[in-house]
Amino acid sequence: MDARTAEVVEATFRGRMAPADKAVDLSQAGAETLARRFARTHFWGFDQLVLVDRSTRASETGPVYSFKWSQIAPESGAELPVSVSLAVMGRSGQVFWYLGQRDPLQITTTPAVGRARAVEIVRTWLLPRDTRWDLDQPTSVRLQVLYADDDQQQLVWSVVLRAREDGPRPSIRLLVDAQNGQLIQGGS
Repeated sequence: MDARTAEVVEATFRGRMAPADKAVDLSQAGAETLARRFARTHFWGFDQLVLVDRSTRASETGPVYSFKWSQIAPESGAELPVSVSLAVMGRSGQVFWYLGQRDPLQITTTPAVGRARAVEIVRTWLLPRDTRWDLDQPTSVRLQVLYADDDQQQLVWSVVLRAREDGPRPSIRLLVDAQNGQLIQGGS
C-alpha cells in the first residue's frame, strides 16, 4: 500500500490460486475482460494506459493469463514506469496477482539506438554463442523504461526471441541500452 495515496501497489491473493470448486475455464479474451475491469476499478488513471503485453502459461491448476497496461511516451512509444499488471487463474476466473507502478519519469525516452540496430546487436551477440533461438523473427521488440541494478531508470530495447525447437525454455529476452547500444546482462 502506498503510504501517501493509500493505493494498493501490489497484492497476491494466494487463496485464489487454488483450483475452484466450480471451474469456469475462462478463455484469454474472457480473462482479459475480467482483468481490464479489475484494473480500471483499482488503478486510478487506467483509461490512459495501453495494453502492452498479454501471455498465457500452463500451471498445475490450469491456464494462467497475464496482462500489462502501461502509459506510453507519445514521442517515442516507450513504455513508461506508470503501469498495472495482473494475473488471472483460468480455472477460477479470479485475479490472484496485481502490481501497480506509478513512478515519475526521470530520463529522456528518445532512443539514440534504433529498433533495427537493437535487434542486430542481439543477433550478433547470440549468433556465435547460442543457436537455440530463431534470430530471424523476434516475437517482441519493445522500448521500455526499466530500472538498472543501481535502481536508476534506464531506456532499453527489450528483444524477445522464440526457441527454434520445443524445450524447457520457449523464449529468451535480452535487453539493449537504447542510448549506447550495450547489451545488458540479466534479461530473462
